[in-house]
Formats: sequence, structure tokens, C-alpha cells
Amino acid sequence: MSRRFFLYDKNIFFADGVRSVVDDLAMHEGDCAFTRLDHFSELINTLRLPKQKDELRWVLCDVDSLPDERFNALYTIKEHYCRENQQLVILLSENNISLFFALHSLLPEASWLLKNESLDNFFKFIEGADSMPAEKIFFSRSLINYTHTSNFLHPASDHAIQPDE
Repeated sequence: MSRRFFLYDKNIFFADGVRSVVDDLAMHEGDCAFTRLDHFSELINTLRLPKQKDELRWVLCDVDSLPDERFNALYTIKEHYCRENQQLVILLSENNISLFFALHSLLPEASWLLKNESLDNFFKFIEGADSMPAEKIFFSRSLINYTHTSNFLHPASDHAIQPDE
């Protein structure tokens, strides 16, 4: 099965890094392609593409690169996202990780990757693309660690409301 990676991210340096990882993957695994999407309309058109036999599409979308009305843009993505032979991966930077729970409730069918993930973990995330069915949802290692240590999931006793208060 061939794999196509589409990246919507306005950070040229990050895009070059992703291209490099996909190129490395293509050298080891074979049939991989990378396309950088410059405009939000290109992202939506990519999500609308009909499924291709024997092709798995990975659509990576950076939250910070979305148009100013980010939640409206996310609703638009949700409307046009077709799960068959597509894997939507939302890219989060450190400055919007606190929004993860809200964003995840909006797009629970997406996979999630922190942009500051180590290169090794990022490569493993991408490398697993050939073994991951399109229906599977997964999270980057750093994001899993964040959710496990978050006060949201494990409130400290000094921050909890006591029954006698």
C-alpha cells in the first residue's frame, strides 16, 4: 500500500523536517510521497479527495497555521474529513497544549502529535504509518505523558475542593 503525507504547516523549518523524515522512510520502506499544503483551501480539498485503492493518506495539520477563526476552521475540517484511507493528525505546539482536551472533544477521530516530540519518537510515529489502519487513533509519546501528569486528570490534593468547604 502506498502512503502519501500531506502537511499543512506554515513553519517552513518544521515542514522541511517532516519532509526529511518521510524521505528517510521512503528510502527504507519504499512507496511514500510528501506534499506541503500552503493554503487552508488546499487542506480542505485534500480531505475531500475520493479514496484511492491501495493508498493511505496521512494529513498532518498544524493548529497554529489555521486561519484566525481556528475553531471555525476545525469545524470545517471535521465536516470534510473522510476516515476511509485517511489519517488526520493534528499537530500541537507547546503554546496550545493546554487546549488539547477541548480540541480533542471537537475532533475525537483525529490522531495527535506534539511538534516538539523528539526526532526518534516522531520517526516512530511516522514509521508506524504502514502498520496503522486508518480507523486507529493514536497519540504521540509526549502527549501521552502530558495527559498522565496533567492536573486535569490527577488533581493535587491541595487544589481539590474539600467536602467541608
